[in-house]
Amino acid sequence: MTEPIKVFLHIEKCGGHTFERMVEATVGEEHVKYMQCPGIGYRENTAELKWVIGHLAHPKNERWPHDIIKDRGSVWTTCLRHPVSRLMSHFYVHKRVHEEEKQLGDYPHDLVSYARAHPNRITYGLNGRKGYDLRYAKATLQLCEVVGFQEDYNGWLDDVDRIFGEMKRVEPQNVGLKKTPMMEHEQSVIDEIARINHLDMELYAYAKALKESLQF
Repeated sequence: MTEPIKVFLHIEKCGGHTFERMVEATVGEEHVKYMQCPGIGYRENTAELKWVIGHLAHPKNERWPHDIIKDRGSVWTTCLRHPVSRLMSHFYVHKRVHEEEKQLGDYPHDLVSYARAHPNRITYGLNGRKGYDLRYAKATLQLCEVVGFQEDYNGWLDDVDRIFGEMKRVEPQNVGLKKTPMMEHEQSVIDEIARINHLDMELYAYAKALKESLQF
């Protein structure tokens, strides 16, 4: 019996790069369709497809393998992160690239300005990076056999092992060291970031409840 296609929808700064390397180590990158952001690139492989992964691993994307998935079916997973913590992590990545690699040009130099410029990225990602429809984002989560959280990363991997088959572990990737922990910021900053990311905050609470209903 042909196995369904496994799908990992990679939300930025939620441990996705490490998970993608686990997929490669487990099945071989020749069995993976990569659907990353424009500028990072796509990789089309000719071997039997086993996984579709990336920021754009979503049916709204024009490169989504509709025919294969229609024939074989699919099982999904994604990993989320508390929206304030995720936003802060994303801010520090852009800050590092700007300061060390000089690639991004000018960017908002404080967290609140950055949050206003890049709001609700979890909702955006679960919309296939084509909008901010909260209902659609929730529907995407409902497609997932396993919903994980960066705050319990190993617990998510254990759930993936049970549903998708055992994954080979690799060393974490893209773990930033030059960050200020969320609890060290003023509460007013945390509250304002949460307010700006109100869609993500609602979606994160929904995902927590959904995980409870899946009984993992």
